[in-house]
Amino acid sequence: MKTVAVIGAGPAGLVTAKTLLHSYPPGTFRVSIYEQSSRIGGLWAVESAAEDGLINPEMRANFTQFSISFSDLSWQSINLDIQSNAGRSNETVFNDAHTPIYPKAWQVNRYLQQYFKKFLPPDIVLYHTKVKRTERIVHQDGSAYWKVTSVNSQSKEPIEATSIFDYMIITSGFFSRPRPINCELHGVTPGQDPTRVMHSSHFRKLSDLSIDNKPLRKGKVLVVGGSHSGGDIATSIAFQTSNDRYSPSAELTEGIEPVEVIHVVPQPLYAIPPFIQASSEAHAFVPAEFVLFYLWRRPPGPISFLFGKTSPEIAQGMQIVLQCILDGKKPNFSSQTKDNKTKETFPPYVTINESYGEFVRSGAIAPRVGRLLRLAKQQTQISSVPKFSNLNDSGLLCATVANGSDVTRIEDIAAVVYATGYTASTALDFLPDEVKTLLEFDPSYPRLPLLLETDFLTRTAAVADLAFTGFSDGAAWGIMEMQAHLIAQRWVKPELKGIQKEAAADILSRMRDLRQAMLSDKSAVPQHLFGDFVGFMEQASRELNLERLDMDLGGQQGPVFPARYKFPGTDDTEAQRTMAKLQQVMLGAMYQGAFVARATFRAMQGTWNACPFPNEDPTAIASFHPRRPTHSDFDFEYLYIERHHPGIAAEGPCQEERHLVYRYSEVKDQISVWTTEANNQLTADSLYYILDFKSSSPLSQTESWTAIGHHESAVAKTDLTYTFYFSGVALQKFSIETAKAVNQDTEEKAAIEFVR
Repeated sequence: MKTVAVIGAGPAGLVTAKTLLHSYPPGTFRVSIYEQSSRIGGLWAVESAAEDGLINPEMRANFTQFSISFSDLSWQSINLDIQSNAGRSNETVFNDAHTPIYPKAWQVNRYLQQYFKKFLPPDIVLYHTKVKRTERIVHQDGSAYWKVTSVNSQSKEPIEATSIFDYMIITSGFFSRPRPINCELHGVTPGQDPTRVMHSSHFRKLSDLSIDNKPLRKGKVLVVGGSHSGGDIATSIAFQTSNDRYSPSAELTEGIEPVEVIHVVPQPLYAIPPFIQASSEAHAFVPAEFVLFYLWRRPPGPISFLFGKTSPEIAQGMQIVLQCILDGKKPNFSSQTKDNKTKETFPPYVTINESYGEFVRSGAIAPRVGRLLRLAKQQTQISSVPKFSNLNDSGLLCATVANGSDVTRIEDIAAVVYATGYTASTALDFLPDEVKTLLEFDPSYPRLPLLLETDFLTRTAAVADLAFTGFSDGAAWGIMEMQAHLIAQRWVKPELKGIQKEAAADILSRMRDLRQAMLSDKSAVPQHLFGDFVGFMEQASRELNLERLDMDLGGQQGPVFPARYKFPGTDDTEAQRTMAKLQQVMLGAMYQGAFVARATFRAMQGTWNACPFPNEDPTAIASFHPRRPTHSDFDFEYLYIERHHPGIAAEGPCQEERHLVYRYSEVKDQISVWTTEANNQLTADSLYYILDFKSSSPLSQTESWTAIGHHESAVAKTDLTYTFYFSGVALQKFSIETAKAVNQDTEEKAAIEFVR
């Protein structure tokens, strides 16, 4: 029996332990998992109402349930009842109707709890146990073993314990410690100043941004960081600001100006909504990764894993594809002329985010491209006479941002949230120095601290008994599962042909080039160093001789997800269930208009000019203000406010304001419109009508969608026809045609067009 120490009980640690115990004959491996906290889950170790995790439990994942899962456990087998304790019962609960396509953080935690319960013995994890140091003992014949020394934090006195293992796998990933802000600090100490300067993992609510835990009454909020977490934090601050102003309890914040969010990003950020059009020809809306991870996007034949520096040509090609996703046009790569190849040829940064783009459109978020150079206390002059002027601490900060040779100063900053990610270096402190040397460890490259050239970024040939799972920024769950099988296969069958020396040398060379680019040519460094998910999954599956489950998708068709690959000796019942769900979702989107209501609801956010048709001049200003749902049956909600246009003189009596509440239910994939209470126009009262989306075919060339609403009262019947005109993911305009029948002989008709 081979003994293995697994360091970390997050997703990578759990799938690694499960693979070692279940994918080979019982008794092949004996596994111990070291976990320094009190629970499994790693980054996802958050309960539904917890505030002590690294992330907000209500944060929605950037990827769908098909990506955030392992091949042998379907989300349809997960009990997401918020009142239940996932560890109490062995019963499999099918709760598919309440499983969102994009799960929340606490729901991902629930998935991992049930994965652990199904596949691993409860005593496999050593909780509250931190690995203090390790020692690699090498025999004369070249074989080696690991001596692991740990400390249990629950002990009254820190007593060291030592265990011996044949192998060690580090699965603690890149999220061991928040990475500090990377700029000059003058008179500023993060976490210790009256002006709040904090890592994104510490932000939960607006009051966190002020020293007195009250809403900010002056200044701007600076968000630094251009990847997923930067977009998420900027959106969260803008959304909470909107909620505080337009929720039923908004009178508590009356008179407080909205927070201005300045988002500093190193490159332009492409904010892709969770649901996008399937293609420029098919205007059905599908989950974004159904497009981004689609197999047919790659050339015919075997698909291989690609990584390395990004050339200007590839960077511009990526920008063209992303821009076409946003605006709905067909890619035109012939536009890559010599003249424009020199412009903005950096790799694009992408975030999957529900409403970042809409907040930018409305002005609530102001992106600034550049790098933060300096953060300092802002001082004010007490006297306007230069000779007698003194400087006084204003309680605010100022920032210096550089974009090439352009340098900008941002003043009046009341709080700073730096979404700089995490460093993995501290998770490697226990490794002996001689092993770190063999791994080419260098903490000055936080995104690439190790060079692992063997078995798909899991090992180095110089230390064959040490492996890593999920040790790269943005490592997907499918990649973790593939890596776990590659490690196990190598240790069970070491005679198998491994990577050739020439190929290994090429991989090392490309990794070293990436490190050099991080210092001297940041424009060649991609957002995710090893982000070719489709290439990784396909090439790794060939290495493992895996069968791909295509079902009704055909050969090189459909998106890539973990459940599509069948591992030998495993029960594929759960994978088949996931694949059936995947096909159901795809068919619903492509032929039944699923997710159109969701995409439409998202795109309605912001301010519109209401123009009575066929006149072109606006007579009213209509605004959709996002806020938290005020009823548990709904997932998203707007307060709709319609005001008389200030530039138009009112004729006769004029209703200055009209309030409605628009709601979206994910379970029903449905938009509903509600009236508000007469004495509190911020509170929903009764159902006005439901929008029923109609379309002859989601695959048609038209970019418009129609929804029908009907309202009947004691005195009149009203039919409403909404027509939404999209260009890509953006709603360019929409119209409402109203036919109101007061009695059998009278019908009143009106039409209003809403434009930006």
